[in-house]
Order: sequence, then C-alpha cells, then structure tokens
Amino acid sequence: MANLEEIISVVLAQRKSQLAPSSFESLNFYCKQLSQMASEMNITVPCQELYDAFIDDDRNSKERSSRHRQCVKIVDYYAGTHAKDKYGKLLNRNSLPREDETQDFFKDMSYPISIKITIDHLIIKSELEMRILNLSSSTIGQYKHSWLDIRDYFNEQNAGIYDKEVLQQYIFEINSLRNKCFMNEWKWKFNRKAAHVCFARHSYTILQRKSTHLCA
Repeated sequence: MANLEEIISVVLAQRKSQLAPSSFESLNFYCKQLSQMASEMNITVPCQELYDAFIDDDRNSKERSSRHRQCVKIVDYYAGTHAKDKYGKLLNRNSLPREDETQDFFKDMSYPISIKITIDHLIIKSELEMRILNLSSSTIGQYKHSWLDIRDYFNEQNAGIYDKEVLQQYIFEINSLRNKCFMNEWKWKFNRKAAHVCFARHSYTILQRKSTHLCA
C-alpha cells in the first residue's frame, strides 16, 4: 500500500483542477492536518485507526466534523482502504446501477423472479415502483437511506445476490435492535418497510394495491 504522503499528493494533484481555489485550499489544509495527526500517532499508511481519530477530533464543531469526514472520505477513495463510519458503514459506497440499466435488466423478466439477481438491481427496481405511489421526495429519500442500509447488510454477509433468508435475518436483527432501544423507532419503521418492499418487488406483489401497510 502507498504511504499516506503519497496518497495525499495524488489527491491534491488530481483535485486541484476540479475544485474552486477556495475549496482546494480547504482540502489542502485538512489534508495537512490529517498528515500531522498521522505523524503524532506514528502511522505512515492510511488506515481505519487514523480515520477514526481524525473524525473524532471535531472539538464539538459540526463544521470541523464535516470537513474532517470529507477529507477522510476523499483520502479513503484514492487509497482504497474501505473506511467505515462509527456505525460500520462504508464512507465510499459503490455506485448503484442506473435506472435505464435496471429497466433494461427487468424488461423481459417473468414473475415471481426465478433467476438470481443482485440486491443492487432489486433496490433500484423497488425505488422505481415506489415512485408510482406519488410519495413525497422526503419519504422516497428515507426509503433510499434504508435500502442502502439493507445493501450494506448484504455486503457484510458477502451476499451481493438477493437472498430471501438474508433479508429475513436483516429484519430479525433490526427488530432486536429496536427491542433493545438501540435503534430509533422511525429508523426501524423505515428499514422494516424498505425490506418488505424488496420482498414484494421480488415476488411481484402489486405495490399499488398492497402499499397501505408499507407506507403508513
């Protein structure tokens, strides 16, 4: 693995032409702070320990926290170190399939789906179906966050392909977290509903007719 200073040099060289001067100066400043912290911790390569310490060093400032997190996210992207936040979620998620790719993928498919499909394609297809219900943009946004949580869970289980049992286990685990008061009720409700939408989409339950209990 390249050392931290090499990664930072690449980051600054490639981002300089992409950013406004003020934004580049800000990135340069926080990269220097990250480098200084690494030196103090005797760390020479990008790693989770360094990332955690840098993000935690926010001095109770939301702006500082945001800047540190963004700096870590950029360095992690170039270093390929798969940095995670305090909840264990990747800071840099892989891109989901485009809508047109997903529509083309499902175009000639019969239901219920009998072939193996990726959880990524199922998530995008679920979102497209939910838009038919004319939900508010904020509600769709909450579903997106929940679907990404489901995707992260599948990735943690090394299950890029949709598996009903994995999704059932996900629901069991979030129910357990809620029962122990480790998950807010609103978050639990959206995650559970998002999971059931995936169930419905895979089995081709007609969402327009079955949506009341999913969206309430």
